[in-house]
Formats: sequence, structure tokens, C-alpha cells
Amino acid sequence: MSEMHAAMDTIAFYNRPQYRFFMVAAARLLKQRNAGRLIMYCSTRQEEKFYEEYSRGQPFDEVIIARSLYADIEKPLDEEDVLRRATQLEGKLGITLNKLMVPDRHYGRGYMLGGFHHPTSRYSDRTYTEAVAAFCAVLTFWENEIKHQNIKLIVNAPRQAAQMARYFAIPYRTLAASRFENYHYWAWSELYECPRFQPTWEAMQGNPDAVPDAPYYGHIVSRNRMRHSMTLRATLKSLFMHTARVSYWKLRGYEKGRGYHYLDSLRFIWRIYTENRKLKKTATTRLSDLKGKRFVYMPLHIEPEFALQGLSPEYFYQHAMIAAISRDLPAGVYLAVKEHFGAVGRRPADFYDQIKALKNVVLLEMWESGFECCRQADVVATICGTSGLEGLINGNPVISFGRNNIYNFLPGVQVVRDEVELPAMLRKALNGDVTEDDIRSGAARFVAAVRACSFDMSKYDHFDVANYDSGSVSGAVDALLDSIQGDPNAAVKQDSVA
Repeated sequence: MSEMHAAMDTIAFYNRPQYRFFMVAAARLLKQRNAGRLIMYCSTRQEEKFYEEYSRGQPFDEVIIARSLYADIEKPLDEEDVLRRATQLEGKLGITLNKLMVPDRHYGRGYMLGGFHHPTSRYSDRTYTEAVAAFCAVLTFWENEIKHQNIKLIVNAPRQAAQMARYFAIPYRTLAASRFENYHYWAWSELYECPRFQPTWEAMQGNPDAVPDAPYYGHIVSRNRMRHSMTLRATLKSLFMHTARVSYWKLRGYEKGRGYHYLDSLRFIWRIYTENRKLKKTATTRLSDLKGKRFVYMPLHIEPEFALQGLSPEYFYQHAMIAAISRDLPAGVYLAVKEHFGAVGRRPADFYDQIKALKNVVLLEMWESGFECCRQADVVATICGTSGLEGLINGNPVISFGRNNIYNFLPGVQVVRDEVELPAMLRKALNGDVTEDDIRSGAARFVAAVRACSFDMSKYDHFDVANYDSGSVSGAVDALLDSIQGDPNAAVKQDSVA
């Protein structure tokens, strides 16, 4: 290879705990392929120590504790100065700081409309001015690092870094699950967008027939673990283990021991158990009960969760979405809503009762297979869930309330940008204006296109993070470099040899 992209000069990585061992291995391989300076940014002294000890100075040339949203939260502030800086940053970036707060589990707590009982923290208790100051500080940190470190590529960093990367026109990549088996891809934005999917899909020849016939690997692992964790015995163990962990963190002076309020966290663990017992009596409709009936299937998202507020900051109103679909459905068509097992314990009081009060809405038993629900439904409605992909694979039209879904361009998908259009969209989907064969064919080509742009993480999961396959590491690095080749922001160095 006679030329190397300037993006390889200085690469900034950001610690994502679930990938920490994997990314060290990937960084080592990048070094072997003549990458320049590699900098690892992390959020705590404990993470810094891990990278310093585990990598032993290689592959990272420097390990830096990045400015945290939760640092110096009790520092006295000049409100006028804070708002002046915020206005400057909003003008520079073209986005409000409030929108950046939406997916944050602490400062964005008020946006968790369907997750009110997520535990509170010492950060969620802070004032509006303190929250704005925190985002100003982090944005300014990344602005300075990009300029002073001459960063040319940012990997896996938070959305504040992504915003600054966009401002400076340097490439940003973050690891994302393709939601097929255990394939992953490098997203080009914090919204998990990838501009390669659609042109690859359009160039696909023939009619691929190898499509998933079951949920993706990560979902199966999480589902099995969560189902076990809701028993009384597992709940009591979780209460004990949480107490032990927090005590250990505080004794060691770890920052994470000072975040969520201890008693609120204990209440939340207990709520998961008690709310699951209540839900068993409330969400009782089985998929078999809907046989012969027409219905739209809508699985709920966890709140708070990056997969909701993070990927769909424009629309994250699940309860309003249920009411809107219910309102606009033709007579005789039901809306089947299914809870996500990870959301149990977080919902506001009377959340499920309010849903059941809608006459054409039923609550499905939570452990019904979402894939089978998509198969049996007439239409799938989602904000940004995997159910949209699963519905298309099964030949069902999709109503997408999320504007950034990677499958929004496929046949059979209608994107809701104005709810005035929702009745017509539902009629079109229910009337089969796009044939089942066209939807299924388009989805099959999409699966092939995503696989072509992705790499296989094999049996890697977020619970056994030190266990990864070397082939997955080389696949990740190959895919990262390949994505840089197609990025106009990643200039080419003509005088370097790789």
C-alpha cells in the first residue's frame, strides 16, 4: 500500500468498557499497520490505570482522562458567563445543548418520559445552569484536544466529541451492532448512520435468500440473563451484590461509587421484581390470542436507553406514539404492544393501565418472541428498534417514527415526519400497497449489504468482555480502514508508506 490516509496520523480512541480488551487488540493491530499516534481517552482514574497497565505503553502513546460531564459539579458558576458560552457553542455547532442532554441518563432525566423510575443520582439533582456548564466544558475540552493534539480520527467517543468532529470535518467512527447474528459495523455518526448501506444495497445483484430466522445473538444472551434475574432469589442476590459493590467503590474512592443514590438504586432493583409480578397479571395477551385478527405490532423501548433517546433525539415519545396509532387505526385493527424486559421497573405509575384503557390496544405477554410477533403482525411500528428489520425480513410493512434508522430507505418503510400523515400511512401499509415479496426481497438484499459492510464479532458479548476472537479483531481493523477510504474528510497522505 503506497499511500496512507491522514486519518491514521493521530487517532483518538474513547473507552467503552464493554469493548476495552477488544479495542486494545485492535489498536495494537493498527500500530502494526503503521498508524501514527494513538491516544486513549477515558473518564476515570481507574480506567486510566487499566490502559496504562494492560497495554504497558503499547499501543497507546498517551492515556488521557477526558473532561467528564460530571466533574466539578459543585464549583461556583457565573450564570451569565455560562449562558454566553452556551450561546456561542450552539451557534457554532448548529444544535441546542438541550438536545445534547436528551440521551444523558442524569442531566436528561426529564426526557425519560417512559422511564421515570430509573434511579436518581447526585448529577440528576443539579440545576439547569450546572447542566449547561457541564456540556459547555466537555464540548470545549474536545475542541481544544482536536486542535492541540491534531486529531485526525475519533473512535467510539461520546456525542459531544462527534459534534466537534463534524465541526472540524474530521472522520468519526463508533462501533455499532448490525442486529444480524453478531455482525458489527463502523457507524459514521453518533446516530449510527452508515452511508455505505444504501449504495451497497442498490448495487446488489440477484435475490439473496439467506436472511435471519431468529433474533440476533446479543438479544438472546441478554434475554436469557434478564429472565433469570427477575426471580426472588436473584433479586435478593442483586441487592446484596449492589451493596457490596458500592461499599467497595467508596472505600477505594472510585467516582462511580458517588453517582446514583444508593437507596434509590436498591428501590429500583426491588421494583424490577415487584413490577414484573404485576406485569404478569396485566400483560396477558398471547400471540395465539391474536390469530385471525389484524394487528399492528409495537414493541416498547427501554427508557433511558441510547437506542431510543440517543438514536432518535427528534422523537422519543412512546406513550404518545401508542395513542396516535390507536387513534388512527381503521376499525377492527388492533395495536399489540409488548414491553421490553429491560424496561421493567422504570415505568411511571399507571403506565400500563393507561395503555390498556385504549379500547383497540392489547398488552402482549412480555416473553413472547418479538421475532414471531413481527412474523404474525400485519404491520410493525417502531421508533428505532430491531423490530423494524425483523418486520421487513418477514415481508411486513413498517411505520418508522425514527428518522435515522439504517433501513428507512427500504421498500415498505414509511417514515413519520408529520402525524397528520399517519392515518394515510396506516391505510397504505394495511392495504398492502407494497407487496410482501417486494418487502422481503428488499430486506434480503439489505441483510446482504449490511453483512458486506460489517464484520463478524463471532461469540463476543458484553458480559465476557475479555473473550474475543483474533479474527474479529482483524475484521474490525479492516472494516475501519475500509470506511476511512470512502470518507472525503479523511485526506490521503501521498508521501507515506504503509
